[in-house]
Amino acid sequence: MASKNNIDVRSDHLITSTDPEHPANLICTLCRNFYNLGWVTGTGGGTSIVKNSHIFIAPSGVQKELMQPENIFVMDRRTHAYVRKPTSLKPSACTPLFLAAFEKGAGCCIHTHSQWAVLVTLLVEKAAEQNGKSSANSCFEIEMIEQIKGIPKGKNKPGMLGYFDRLRVPIIENTAHEEDLTQSLEEAMARYPDTYAVLVRRHGVYVWGDDVAKAKTQTESLDYIFRLAVEMRTLGLPWTKEETSQGTKNTQEDITLDQTINGTPISKRGRPKRSSDNLEEADGESPKRRKPGRAKKSLQAEGDNKSNQANQPGSLRSEGQNRVTALNGEKGGATQVTGKKGQGRLKQEIDRDDEALALANMTQVGRRRPGRPRKTL
Repeated sequence: MASKNNIDVRSDHLITSTDPEHPANLICTLCRNFYNLGWVTGTGGGTSIVKNSHIFIAPSGVQKELMQPENIFVMDRRTHAYVRKPTSLKPSACTPLFLAAFEKGAGCCIHTHSQWAVLVTLLVEKAAEQNGKSSANSCFEIEMIEQIKGIPKGKNKPGMLGYFDRLRVPIIENTAHEEDLTQSLEEAMARYPDTYAVLVRRHGVYVWGDDVAKAKTQTESLDYIFRLAVEMRTLGLPWTKEETSQGTKNTQEDITLDQTINGTPISKRGRPKRSSDNLEEADGESPKRRKPGRAKKSLQAEGDNKSNQANQPGSLRSEGQNRVTALNGEKGGATQVTGKKGQGRLKQEIDRDDEALALANMTQVGRRRPGRPRKTL
């Protein structure tokens, strides 16, 4: 039969349905939701659903928020042959990895390019390097997080993980082409038979579940945990009890933060930086602190030094003393000042000298401390 819009019209019944739970409709809905969450951008990521004897797969190269049921590929579950293949579109490069999950009994597989998933793989890689270990065949591990309860214990194991259980998600290395990840994914599944997800370093994550609802909720739970793990590492918080006992090495170094309190920079010791800190650190020296009980030079000592300077020859106090000597006698006391007039003149001169000395003490020596009387001439 002739084709219509490059699609074999004999297979349209496989994707035509008004039921929102039909795989062709569900894939479009999921892709739009994942796009809005930022998990799939451009044309990246993908989703596949198994129903009865068919496998429904989102195409490659179609913007996820614009996907329509007629874009969906349909494959025979037993033979893996396409029974509906839009000729204007390319099959998803994720298809071999979806099939690997379905071989393990999954009913739906979701692939996202979540930023949090990517960051977690980088943090695990960095921790391995700092501990002198290889990041190959590494694993993301976390425990004592409530959302872990959203992940099943494993195939043929009833129930979900508990708060005190440890979640393990294996990490495989990225490749130039998506389909080349298949072998690594299968090996990770064999090493961790209870896992429902595999992280791809610097790429994203594959998550699967027994049905669409479980795959969706597990993907949501994992993305929450990945994001929380990144934030925990930023704050220097451990993912596991082993990290707590050993001490986390990468507290603030993993992700640089702008540490301020109300715009005031915080120093490494946790106190607001002072201007003196900046000046001393700019010279390459650490801030210097006085030891307890060791005070700066007192104001009294400084005042005494300046008082001594005031008594030096040529100072105001010295000149005042010379003038008193001159009034009492010229050239060593040859002439004496006698009578009321002379004594009054002497008193006026002394008062003027006294005022000059007081002014000198205020400007040059500083204010006297309370309780210490002023010296008289």
